[in-house]
Amino acid sequence: MKTSLITIITFVFLVYSGYSNADSAKLAKLDKACEKARQVKLVPLREKIAKECVATTSKSEEVCKKESQDYNGNRVGRNPMFYDLPECVKAFEYQKSLASRQY
Repeated sequence: MKTSLITIITFVFLVYSGYSNADSAKLAKLDKACEKARQVKLVPLREKIAKECVATTSKSEEVCKKESQDYNGNRVGRNPMFYDLPECVKAFEYQKSLASRQY
């Protein structure tokens, strides 16, 4: 599965910040909860993509399912999906609070 955008951003942010280990650990835990919640919401979308693939292409069901597993809610010209879930908002707010302490 592809690494999510928020995980990459968080990693880069933490590497270049002066956060304590406790702050980093808490943020990592919150980000993990966010991604877990997002993955649950993405399951029905992946299933729909796989069904559409089978119906509109000559690919097998197995191939379509495998290809749909990479779908991560990214949309052209729009923000990725489901970062508005409570778990993700909590992670973002915590990250924002850490950033405000830096200045």
